[in-house]
This record gives sequence, structure tokens and C-alpha cells, in this order.
Amino acid sequence: VEMGEAGVQAHHEFLKPLGQGTFGEVWLTRERASGAGGRLCAAKVMCKRKYVGLTGNLENIFAEVKILSRLQHPNVCRVLDSYETPKYLVIMLELARGGDLGDLIQKHPAGMPEQLARQCFLQIIEALDYLHSENIAHRDLKPDNILISGSNKQVPVLKLIDFGLSRLVGSRTLMKTVCGTPFYLPPEVVRAGLGAAAAGAGGER
Repeated sequence: VEMGEAGVQAHHEFLKPLGQGTFGEVWLTRERASGAGGRLCAAKVMCKRKYVGLTGNLENIFAEVKILSRLQHPNVCRVLDSYETPKYLVIMLELARGGDLGDLIQKHPAGMPEQLARQCFLQIIEALDYLHSENIAHRDLKPDNILISGSNKQVPVLKLIDFGLSRLVGSRTLMKTVCGTPFYLPPEVVRAGLGAAAAGAGGER
């Protein structure tokens, strides 16, 4: 990871890659300021040229940073810091070590126990309710975008991530761009072919 140009590596030690996405990689990093016991983070490293080549602009990346930086909720993944270099945008996120909701679902091939499903669903609803109170529509809610960060009294703690398709909306906003993951789109969006605020903000429920 060529991050010296922005001083990223002066603040964070890149330990190992955690995953690969369409626009870049996610790395496990450690904050250098705290020494060997420094806080571990997840660094989302996005190649700006690749992103522009596939989407035509950088607006979604900067929107994600702007949105996440202002959010404070136990079920929304926090942005700890961000850096921009000529080649990359790097977002430092709190680390979630428990996989994602899809992994948890697959551990129960016969179906999740009702109590566990209820506990997970409640956290998702609380995260969405918070986002909607901030006039934010996530627009790509799916198991892959819900990480598990440890547990609280044996209950997995869920963290909503990936705000690249999010938008700030008003109660009367009609979003005219269909986006998201096809199998997880709200039915009203599929039928109408539009991203109405009611669907983006409420259709995720």
C-alpha cells in the first residue's frame, strides 16, 4: 500500500489485507501513536482512478466519508479518520472482527433461533431509525453490509457499513436513480423503477 505520500503510514501500520472489493482493499492497521498496543482499525483503501473509471465520478466516495464522519450510533460503523492521496482515498473504520450478518445466517442452515433473529432485527431497525432521523437513506441494505463486532451479553453487536450509495434526503425527496443490490431492493423500487425517499428511508424496514 503506497501511502507515504499522505503520511498515512506515519500514523498507521498496515498489518495485513482483510478483503478485496470492486474499488480497492480493506486492510487491518494499527495506530502508531499508541505503540505496539495501539488501536486496531480497518482501513478501506479505494483507488480513485478505478472508481472514476467504473462510476464516472468520486461523489459517492466523498459522500460516504461525509456521512459516516457525522454519525454516532452503536449500530453504525464509525469513521475514525480519513486521508486523501493523489491515487487513493483511505477511510479508517472501527474494526469488526465477527464477520457479517450473512455469515451468521449461514451458521444456522435450519433457520436462526427466533430470539437471535429478533435481537439482530431490532439492532438493524434502531440503526435505520437513527439514519432516518438524520435524513439519510442508506440504499444498499443487505447482510454483507451489516458487520458483527463482538457481543454484548451473548448478543452479537451489529454494525451497518458501506454508505457509498447513501443520500441526504428530505421527506418529499424523490430519488430518480435506481441503485443497490437487485435481490435486496424494496419491492416498491423495483415496481416503480425509482428511488423514492419513502423506499430509501422506509422501504429498508
